[in-house]
Amino acid sequence: MEYGNKQLNKQRFIALIQPENLASKKVANKIRMELDKKIVLDAQDVNVYATI
Repeated sequence: MEYGNKQLNKQRFIALIQPENLASKKVANKIRMELDKKIVLDAQDVNVYATI
């Protein structure tokens, strides 16, 4: 995220995480991402986490 902020001048980041992937959810929360919405992608449920 630091590279994206400083080098690419991006402010918003997202992570697509399958609902049962608890480890990835923990990582997303640790880097200050929150659940933004739930979607269906290629017939699979996916949680979209985004930076605050």
